[in-house]
Amino acid sequence: MAQIPYSDRSFKSPPPHLGPAMQSWFTNVTLMLQRFYLNVREVTAATDIVLYNDDVVTCDTTAANITLTLPPVVGLAGKVYIFFKSDVSANTVTIDGQDAETINGTTTEVLSSQYDSIMIISTGTEWLVLSAS
Repeated sequence: MAQIPYSDRSFKSPPPHLGPAMQSWFTNVTLMLQRFYLNVREVTAATDIVLYNDDVVTCDTTAANITLTLPPVVGLAGKVYIFFKSDVSANTVTIDGQDAETINGTTTEVLSSQYDSIMIISTGTEWLVLSAS
């Protein structure tokens, strides 16, 4: 079943019969719930640029190795990305920092086996690995 983003559901604005305090609460909860919706994108091209609005990037390397270039870390403090290799092929997914930017002190991270994944976060000056499997 496809998930419908909270921002696309019918309760975009609070019902008019609610008082001002409840309308404010409703709006705040709606905004909070919108953040739980993750943008998922599948990549199959040999090279691709990770988009600012990507959250989860699944990679099918059946045809070739894939290299993903991260956006610059400046201005992205707190941004989290999850990368996932979905196929059984021997091809790899390489996650590459922008120019000389690093991921845990190295310029790249590699996913080589089916179901390998990595979650990274920007500090605003570098990428850190939160988890990897």
